[in-house]
Amino acid sequence: MNVSIYEHKRVGFTGTRSGLTLVQQEKLKQLLTALKPLEFHHGDCQGADGEAANMADRMGEARPVIVCHPPVTQYKRAYAPHDEKRPPAGHFKRNRAIVDETDLLIGCSVAQQRQEEGGTWYTISYAEKKGKPRFVVWPDGTVAYPEDNVP
Repeated sequence: MNVSIYEHKRVGFTGTRSGLTLVQQEKLKQLLTALKPLEFHHGDCQGADGEAANMADRMGEARPVIVCHPPVTQYKRAYAPHDEKRPPAGHFKRNRAIVDETDLLIGCSVAQQRQEEGGTWYTISYAEKKGKPRFVVWPDGTVAYPEDNVP
């Protein structure tokens, strides 16, 4: 996995509330290790956000500053590890803030193809519109890299 051109970045994350598959967890761990982010931004929802934040928190000496963008809906919060917390916001506003404050985005999709609805794909599409590099980790563990022009 050659992601060296993306090292030392502020990395945003978006994923499904249903959580990551085991192979998505492994690929995300590999991506975070290779990217060596200085900051890791997540939306603090139950499921993938919480799993990813916990993964970033366990990176040892390479641990990034973890930035939480919590939702206003408290019952959906993961209360995941973080060093900084932004004010709570509605899901779409919060997802745009994650993209706006980062250099690239990692999205973990619940389905094996692009979706027309849902917060994960809203966020990936917003990053695309903003010209931000995007990694998409599909449920089967395959990864679409920024240069793949995610379909």
